[in-house]
Amino acid sequence: MINLIRKMEEIFKSLNGEAYLVNGYVIEKLIKPSANIKKIDIMYKGNIDDLFKLSKENLNYNIRLYNNEKMLIIEDNRNTLKIIELINKDIEEYLKDADYTMNAISVKLIDNKIIDPYQGRNHIKRRIIQEVNDKSIENHPLAILKGINYYIKYGMHFSIDTELHIRQQRKRLRDNYKSKLLKELMNIINADKTGVAFNVLDQYSILENLLPYINELKSIGKCKYHIEDVFTHMNTSYEVLKDIQYGKIKLKGLDIDIFNRNIDGYNLIDFLALTVFLHDIGKYKTYKKDNIKVSFINHDVVGKDIMKDVCKELYIPKAAEDIICNVIEAHMYPLKLFNIKDDIQEFNKELNLFINRYGEYYIYITIASYCDIIATTTYYDPDNKAEEYKSFIEKLLKIK
Repeated sequence: MINLIRKMEEIFKSLNGEAYLVNGYVIEKLIKPSANIKKIDIMYKGNIDDLFKLSKENLNYNIRLYNNEKMLIIEDNRNTLKIIELINKDIEEYLKDADYTMNAISVKLIDNKIIDPYQGRNHIKRRIIQEVNDKSIENHPLAILKGINYYIKYGMHFSIDTELHIRQQRKRLRDNYKSKLLKELMNIINADKTGVAFNVLDQYSILENLLPYINELKSIGKCKYHIEDVFTHMNTSYEVLKDIQYGKIKLKGLDIDIFNRNIDGYNLIDFLALTVFLHDIGKYKTYKKDNIKVSFINHDVVGKDIMKDVCKELYIPKAAEDIICNVIEAHMYPLKLFNIKDDIQEFNKELNLFINRYGEYYIYITIASYCDIIATTTYYDPDNKAEEYKSFIEKLLKIK
């Protein structure tokens, strides 16, 4: 990437244009100078058409011009350089419209001059997520989710005023930005290595504006099998999935690389993490209490139907929707197999039905079931079933 930037600097010079590094590259390099960054954004004060012509003449890269957006994309197999024509009077005017001060930092290429009008470097050093002005969140509501990403990814915290404005503007996410929410939500899940994402989103009262029944699920769930509410259980299940993803929990027979599949620019493992969190979303609509007996009959099927609507609202890709809905519908199936494992004939019959019906989703369902049961036994395991269930799941993983 450095070589490409150096070549572009020569082209910028020959055109007498001004070029400025902005956004993620600048933040990443300020936080971790050794970071290997594969995507770079540049604002260019000059004619983008002239830049395109000269780049095509001098560079042996894949180069595309998008005239409507005044944007030039230069990429090879590993790196992407996005150059956008700066229509503002100058870079300072452009940075004035940024959401957070850390995103209002720019580096002028050729001169290697840092432009930081809102003390973004100081805020990064102090691990503070600070809005540029008191209208920044109102003008950029999606920055709420971007801020949560920084909170998790970099271990930062919001300034008092920024947090206040996030709480004031959070409801606008549901009303006006559903088509753009998925990218930011998946970025948060992708950045989360310790299983805190949904707790943090809930802490700032954001989650209830992204997904249905969040607050309702906090009020139900305690029953014969659970001493915790449904929301807490879902969170714990998600934490277990993250422990599997990052090697804290190892399952024999599981090839973690199967989760590296790309789905429309997103990672399969991140969709599975979302699914594991939402596996019991159907419990609120199926909740029944008869004296002291609590039941959630068909919560798996109802949960699948709820998620079909959620997938449409969030514009989740069809391949990911299929994974989400099949996993939620069948997440109880491995437990059913576990409970009949001593009846060999019945077990083999049900196992074949399971594999034949769910095919490629078999592995994902099995992992989700493990997360579900281990989350349950974390709080209540009078019969010491956790290790036994782990061994059973490992056997299922070896079958497929």
